[in-house]
Amino acid sequence: MIIRLGHKRSVIHILLTLLVLVFFTSASGQSIKRDVMPAAGSYSSSVVGSLSWTLGEPCIQTFSSGGKILTQGFQQPDANKVSIDITLFVQGFYSGSGMLRPTVNPVSYPFLSDTITVELAGAESPYSVIQSKKVLLSTSGHSNVLFPGVVQGHPYYICIKHRNSVETWSSAPVSLALPKTFYDFSSTASAAYGNNLADMGDRRYAIWSGDVDQNGSIDSLDNSQMEISVPLFITGYVTEDLSGDGIVESSDFSLLENNIELLINAIKP
Repeated sequence: MIIRLGHKRSVIHILLTLLVLVFFTSASGQSIKRDVMPAAGSYSSSVVGSLSWTLGEPCIQTFSSGGKILTQGFQQPDANKVSIDITLFVQGFYSGSGMLRPTVNPVSYPFLSDTITVELAGAESPYSVIQSKKVLLSTSGHSNVLFPGVVQGHPYYICIKHRNSVETWSSAPVSLALPKTFYDFSSTASAAYGNNLADMGDRRYAIWSGDVDQNGSIDSLDNSQMEISVPLFITGYVTEDLSGDGIVESSDFSLLENNIELLINAIKP
C-alpha cells in the first residue's frame, strides 16, 4: 500500500486539529475554585457566626490594589468586601470594665450582647443611606460588618441603630479602605456627631438607651410604653428591657426617666 506524503501530512493535520478541539472543549467546562487541600481543617456556623480553620499555612501576607485583595495562605478573605471593625457600648447594657451584658441568650451565647444595624450614609446632603447591614455585637463591645467593595475609597457617615437606643452617627464621614477600617464610638464623646454619647464614668462612652419606640427621641411616648410594661414584669428578650437583664422592672424605668430629663435626641448632619 502506497500513501502519498502530501496525503499523510493532511491526515496528521486533521488528527492534531481534532485533539486540540477536544482539549479546549473539555477545558472550557472547568472553573477555578478557592479550594485547598490542607492536612486538616473544618468549618462550622451558627446564629452567632462562622468559624473555619486549616492545619497548614495560614494567611501570612495581604496585598491590595484597586478594590481587590490577594492573600498568601489557606485562609482567604472575601476579595470584594470592605470590612469595618466597630467598637461601641450600649448605655443600659454596660456592666463596667469595658463589658456589656449578654442579652440575647446568656446561657447559649454568653459572649453575644445583641445585634445592631450599621448604615453608611452619604457625606453630603441629603446624606442618604446607601448601605445597611444588621450584625452581631459582642459583650466586649466589638462588631464587624462587611460591605460591597464599591464603597472602598469613598467617605461615608457611619450610622448605628439599636432596638432600644438612640440612633447615633459618626462625627464626620469616614473613608473606607482595604483591607479593614476601624471606628471607635467608645473612647471619646467626640466620636459621635454632636458629641451624642453617654459618659459611663470610666473613660468609656456609650450610645444612649431609652428610645423604645425608635422615633429618634427619648420622650413621653417611650415613658408611656414603659409604664404599661413595668407592672407586668415582662421577661425575656424585649425592647423595654433597657438594662438587658432579662426582665422589665423599676431599674429600666429609672434609666428612662433620667434620660428623658436630659432631652436626648438623635443628632444628625
